[in-house]
Amino acid sequence: ELAATTCKYIGQKSQAVMLANHGVVVGGVNLANAATALEVAEKAAEIFIKSSAVGGSHTLPDWAIEEERHRYLFKYGREDVTKH
Repeated sequence: ELAATTCKYIGQKSQAVMLANHGVVVGGVNLANAATALEVAEKAAEIFIKSSAVGGSHTLPDWAIEEERHRYLFKYGREDVTKH
């Protein structure tokens, strides 16, 4: 049952899910892709925890979520940070 529920939520729109009392499950088209999904999930958790210390988090608008999803899919890990 847990596996079926996990499969329901992980897929086209999500590469990671958080399972209560279990932790994070990630997937990807290959190991490198899954590792990147895990890094992003860890970073999101870190930001959430730190934001709790300064008043809590706020839900992003849909446009911002789609923008970040596009950045993750097509730019994350490929950006040359030395040019900034």
